[in-house]
This record gives sequence, structure tokens and C-alpha cells, in this order.
Amino acid sequence: MVKGRRADAINYLITQGVNPASAGAQLCAQGTIVTQYLANISWPNGQTVVPGCPTIHVQESSDGKSLLAQLTTAPIKHYIETLEFEGLPVVGEVQAKNPFALIEDATREAVIDAMTEAQTVTLLTTEGSMVLPLMRKSASTLVKLVDGEGLDHARRGEGRISIGTEKRFSIHAQTQDGPFKTHARHLRTDDAGTGLQNRTGFSYTPPSLPRVAPGSFDPSHASLRACIVRGMELVNETIKQVRTKAVRPKLRLTKEANDCLQHMAIQSRQAAQSYPPFLRTYLSRHAERALREAGSHHLFEYGIQGEITLATMQMADRFSADSFNAFCVLTDEQPKLTKQEDNALTLESLIYAQAIYFGPRLSVTKLRSLTVNIGLTKGQFNAALPLLCIQGKVYVERDWLYYVPLMANGWPRLSS
Repeated sequence: MVKGRRADAINYLITQGVNPASAGAQLCAQGTIVTQYLANISWPNGQTVVPGCPTIHVQESSDGKSLLAQLTTAPIKHYIETLEFEGLPVVGEVQAKNPFALIEDATREAVIDAMTEAQTVTLLTTEGSMVLPLMRKSASTLVKLVDGEGLDHARRGEGRISIGTEKRFSIHAQTQDGPFKTHARHLRTDDAGTGLQNRTGFSYTPPSLPRVAPGSFDPSHASLRACIVRGMELVNETIKQVRTKAVRPKLRLTKEANDCLQHMAIQSRQAAQSYPPFLRTYLSRHAERALREAGSHHLFEYGIQGEITLATMQMADRFSADSFNAFCVLTDEQPKLTKQEDNALTLESLIYAQAIYFGPRLSVTKLRSLTVNIGLTKGQFNAALPLLCIQGKVYVERDWLYYVPLMANGWPRLSS
């Protein structure tokens, strides 16, 4: 079991009635904001990824999204925005300015502007209904920024600028179920997000009865305070690294964690073959999301010292698996009815209304004459009736129709 500041904070929030998915999403966002610049995380083959995953958390409007943000990410944001840089000496060519930018404007222009001014940028919002359209329309740009690849020719106004590979960008948004469902169908397409959604950790809190009164949390609780103080320390460490132009270190995994990661990658890709294409591509990046989260967690708890352990990698494996489960739930879509099935439902409503008044034995000829009242043609009636027979809802014998759900003794006895 992984122990540390974040685990203590999550346990405290859970005891206060907070859903674990909500608590985990906020603390993951808090961790990524302050760790994404500090190091690169190494794959076993030497290639690297950026620590921390973009996250999108979905829950109802009255479930306390803003309250949790005030306890976790808001203090870090306030600390960053109130840092004093006036009068600081210039180190090398680095000017004395804030290297952080936390923005709420979910537009490509706002992101590019922030990336030109700051070294580490986070799109952070508790009203994330605009983030999904941004992920769809500007995916090719955002993927490169999230991966730390930079941009050679980013459009800005009437000109073009370049964004270096040393800069970092991440997205952390919370939204409601309704607005998310409006855009969820785009996530089901093979090209949705050009891979951006596959790098994102999703979490979902289903509607439930409130288990805690708003405002009952203790914002000064030791576990929450420890995470905030640690976040401030990492903000200072990032500023120091930017100003001194220190070489970004590379975090490695222990042998056991490396073996776990490789096994995880093989297993997830094998399991992905049985899913639809959009879920297959999401599951195929299970190991990458786990590695990103493991790196962010290690940096938050231990800094750039040491190696990522097996326990941390197993924790990150659960994070990525939970993200896949949430993604499945959030993108689930009931199959659309065919025209024949829709007509069958309409016809059944007529049959039910007639059977309530006249009994479950009805005349087919009379029903056919009534279909004009429900907008069905005789051809649609003739196509819908056999489907109801196949579904076992009606039984037809000569000119008589029996509506099975209202028959006291079930199916009618066949006549000789």
C-alpha cells in the first residue's frame, strides 16, 4: 500500500463522505500542476514522458466540485498568483517573472498566449463544458504540448511563433454529466482528439445521496495542509529550476517497477483487442497513463531523489484502470432503435391502450384502422406487428391479437 501526504488526504476526505473518485481527481490535478516541470520519466528503453496526466472529472452540479477545489488546487493557485518577483536579480538570461500560468479560458488562443509567456501552463477549471470542444478542435496542438514536444510554428494572431520543448502544459477540468454527454459521442470516433483523450485520466462520480453537509470539511486538517505546503515547496523548486536553467533530471524505475510496467503494457494491449476501436486505442495507452501518474506521485512525495518503486507503479496501475472504467461508463451509449423497432413501440402503445379498455383480445382489423391516429401507415403497421410477435409481446391468430402482458394466464390456448 502506498503511503504519503496524498494518501492521507484522500483517506481524510473519504471519511468526510467524499467520493474517492472526486478526491483522487483533485489531488492528481494538484500534483500535476506542481510536478510537471521538474523531471522527465523514463521508459525502460530510455524514452521519456512528462509526469502527470491531464484529467477530466464528471459529477453532478450539487456534489461539491468547487468545495473540493477550494481545499486542494485553489490554495496552490493563490500561492502562485501572489508570488512576488519584483526586485529579484536576473540569473543568466532568465527574467524575474512568474514561470507559472493557471488559466480558465478554454480556447486555443489563450493556451498559445500563456505558453509564450510562462514555462508551465495549466488549464484549470471547475466549469469544464468548454474543454471537450477544445480537445476536439485543437487536438493536434494540445497533444504536442501535453507530451512536451513543443511547437515549431504555432499560429498567433497574424504571425507564427515557436514553443520550446522545455515548456509544460496540462489540462484539469471538472464538468457535469449533462454537458459531458453532449460531447461524449465525439469521443467514440476513432479520430476523436487525435490521441489526446487517450492520454487523459477520466473519473466519474455517479449521483448519490449527500453524505456530508457543505462546508463541513476542515480546511486546516493536517493531511490537507501537508499537501498544500508540499505543493508550495515544489512551486519554489520549479522557480529555482527555471531561473538557474538547470538540466531537467530523468526519473527511473526500480527493476521490479520496470517489470510491472512491461507486464502491464503487454496485458493491456492484449485485452484491448476485444473492445471497440475507440476503447481499444484508449486501453492501449494504459501503461503510459500509469507511468505519467507514477512519476507525478513520486515527485510530489519524494522529489527528484530515488527511483519509482513497485508500490507506486501498482498504485498508478489502479489509477489508469479506474480511468478506463470511467471512460467506458461516460462514453456508453444505448444503441439507437431502428425505424421498425421505433414503430413497434408506437404500435404497442396503441395496443396497450386498447387492451386496458377492451381486454387483451383485440381485432387486428380494428387496430389497423386505428393506426392513422398514431401516425403509422398500413405498411409500417404490417412491418411492426411481426416484430412484436417475435418479442413475445403479442400473439396473432386469424384476425385476433392477444396482448400477452395483460393476459392473466399468459399465452392464449391455441384453437384447433
